[in-house]
Amino acid sequence: MRLTPALLSCGAVGLAACALMGTGTPPQPTPAGRLKPTCADVELDACIAEAVTIAPQTLSGLDGAEVAALQGDRRPVPVRCILRETGAIESCHVLDPRGTPYDEAIVEWLERRRYAPVTYKGRPVLVPYTFLVSFTPPPGEVARISAVRIEVFRALLGRLRGPVVDGGLAARPLVCVGIGDDVADPPRAEMEALARAGAQVEPASSCWGLMQTVGGAAPFGSVVVREVRFDRPDVAEVRAELGVSGQTPDFLTLRVSRLGGRWLVEELPARAPDGGVPKASDGGAR
Repeated sequence: MRLTPALLSCGAVGLAACALMGTGTPPQPTPAGRLKPTCADVELDACIAEAVTIAPQTLSGLDGAEVAALQGDRRPVPVRCILRETGAIESCHVLDPRGTPYDEAIVEWLERRRYAPVTYKGRPVLVPYTFLVSFTPPPGEVARISAVRIEVFRALLGRLRGPVVDGGLAARPLVCVGIGDDVADPPRAEMEALARAGAQVEPASSCWGLMQTVGGAAPFGSVVVREVRFDRPDVAEVRAELGVSGQTPDFLTLRVSRLGGRWLVEELPARAPDGGVPKASDGGAR
């Protein structure tokens, strides 16, 4: 579930712990036919948003051209709904309309979802609930995005170093990897590709268990590929996050270019929000 403000404030070490929002217990299996609860007995204002990705082909009433239009539109669609005490989604309203056929199809899709209800002090409650809807890209682009993410993971894993320990050596931290602004697990094929390359990583959903196991006895790292956007078929711009527990995470913008049979990963200068001097990078090419 997407808890953006809380997740960003927790930085690198909070990939899973922040998603759990301090409930103190690991997530329980979801009953058949129902989605996971958004939260239970925690601050309600942290439990009202979720990022979802829809395959446009599954939306009713859209023809091929309309499906292609949604796949080509990179803007997420914010939709405000009500999550009832029963777990039903009702009264959805598209906050950034895309047009009648699109909005109606998105609302119909969302209102078919069912959740274990949000609870407060042990009792189900009605809450406003906002979805941030994105759409799967065309099939050919999915493979290119996957290839780019693998190269970015490999490049950034090489930059992770834990604190200096006895003997002056830098400890190699345990590392969790995630994708998207909601920090989902990378696809299995990407995890397997990283393992074949010798990377010792865990998917984001395993972070909670790792943190319980290692506690403060070892550094804990994270690499999150937030977004991959292609400027051209062979050039992509990537937003990523890199961090180690106890340190401020780095928010990176990368350019990934295909050169023959390989990808080149370069760090772009940080954009200065106030018009000042951009933050210096550490050398560029990886």
